Amino acid sequence: MKKAKTLLILTLCLSLNTVFAQKSTSFTLDQVQVIPIKDNQNDRNYELYIELPEGYAENPDKRYPVLYYTDAKWHLEVLAVSQEYIMTDLILVGISWQKDINEALVEEHGEHVSRFRDYSVVPLSDPERQTKYQLGQAGNHLAFIREDVFAFVEKNYRTIPENRTYFGYSAGGVFGCYTLLSLPNTFKNYILGSPALRGDIPYLTELAATTKNQNLNANVFISHGTEEEEASGYVEQFITLLKGRNDQSLSITHPVLEGSHQTAFPLTGVHSVTWLSNLTEDGEFPVLKGPYLGQKPPGLTPEIFAPGIVSINGRFEGGISFSPDFDEMYFGASNEDEETHIYFSKLRNNQWTPIKRANFTNGRKKEEMHPFVSPDGKRIYFTALDSAFMDEKIWYVNRLEGSWSEAILLESPINDDLVFYPNQARNGDLYYFNLSQFKMYAALNSDGVFPETREMEIEFGHHGFISPSQDYLLVTDRNKEDESRKDNDIYVYFKNQGGTWSKPINLGNTINTNFNEKSPSITPDGKYLFFGRDERDIEPGLSNIYWVDAQIIETLRPK
Repeated sequence: MKKAKTLLILTLCLSLNTVFAQKSTSFTLDQVQVIPIKDNQNDRNYELYIELPEGYAENPDKRYPVLYYTDAKWHLEVLAVSQEYIMTDLILVGISWQKDINEALVEEHGEHVSRFRDYSVVPLSDPERQTKYQLGQAGNHLAFIREDVFAFVEKNYRTIPENRTYFGYSAGGVFGCYTLLSLPNTFKNYILGSPALRGDIPYLTELAATTKNQNLNANVFISHGTEEEEASGYVEQFITLLKGRNDQSLSITHPVLEGSHQTAFPLTGVHSVTWLSNLTEDGEFPVLKGPYLGQKPPGLTPEIFAPGIVSINGRFEGGISFSPDFDEMYFGASNEDEETHIYFSKLRNNQWTPIKRANFTNGRKKEEMHPFVSPDGKRIYFTALDSAFMDEKIWYVNRLEGSWSEAILLESPINDDLVFYPNQARNGDLYYFNLSQFKMYAALNSDGVFPETREMEIEFGHHGFISPSQDYLLVTDRNKEDESRKDNDIYVYFKNQGGTWSKPINLGNTINTNFNEKSPSITPDGKYLFFGRDERDIEPGLSNIYWVDAQIIETLRPK
């Protein structure tokens, strides 16, 4: 009720003063930091308008979601007021127009002239005018935001990188549409106010076709005014384009707001931030239905798994496991220089629950990692430790009615040494890596206990994972084909007819890159290979989880 009253008051107040919505060129908000920033790729200078939430300095351990918006001078006042009254725990980052653009263009069109170039997706058909205005450079501007703006903001402020929102109006809305379809994991939430899509639908349709098998994993607020008759038709076409993807990871909210293109703007700011605030209150988790968090299965080319949901920019992820009924998912994750924990989601009423930390040992151990759901679904095995290379042991929890038991240290000769990365074949035999001996081991299942262990007779490999039927074993190790390389690749051993193991076979360039591939696992039905890829030196993140059709392994099986 309080929020509804606030919305009403803000709507009335802002509706009385709409001139600034697209024409204001000045602001006097003392709490806004104006910081120069350079587009390093294109040698252009911009400014960031950064407003921190009240109490930011007094809460040094708290991190905040960020709303990035274009047309900074035009939109600052509405968003600042909305932040103050509706969503207080939010960092605002406005991105200005280019500051050092050609003075003749500024004289002719105003200081906002660079928006025609930066937010547009289609070049002009007239060569002379195109040379002058250089339209269609949304891709360059997006690269600037991803590579320079994000890097600066996330280095200097306490943000939640996986909870970024974009706000764009008119041409800025077009830029948001382009970003959503080209690199959707740039933002988690998209606010697209009255996007000026005339002439852009054919291009966006082609762009959507190139990413038709990709999950967008986004919440979208897209609006237009009641008086925008022509523009509303293009907005409806874009919404139809999005809905035609049948993407269960995409949530669309489409209000029609009172007013023209000009006068609907303040309402857009208030209603969209209210929508964003409600997302936060509801857990900030998209509606995901169906197997594998509603993600479209990959083919023979690896794809990032659940970007922005499981695979999050700026975080280490690895070691993922699904229950035999595919209604539970567990994986390990950590931020850089922080402890690793296990996280999970469950499919309930055909919808995946928000991801939460498991905390199986309830603080008895500092770190938990490498979860594996047993083939019968009754246990989760995992590695727990206090200090790396000092006390790694295998633990487990038993399934109870609607929950899991307290964590239990596995009573077995397995834990006589330092060990990690447990996983089981379909018959319950347990495979793991012995860190003390630095070799792969196996322990035969005997009614749920493992009285004996044996070293596996393979040439090399760690983080080994056995296939459900034990006909092949995946391992990680330093690339053996090129002595100059120091990165890890994934290899496969196939079981011979006599029970011995074949020579190790590199999974090839489709899986293995010059980065470190690690933590392979196979789904309970044997259909998909999951693995981690350490990409800390490039933009997508520190270490994301990838998946690929497991048939890629069968192509390597000796005939």
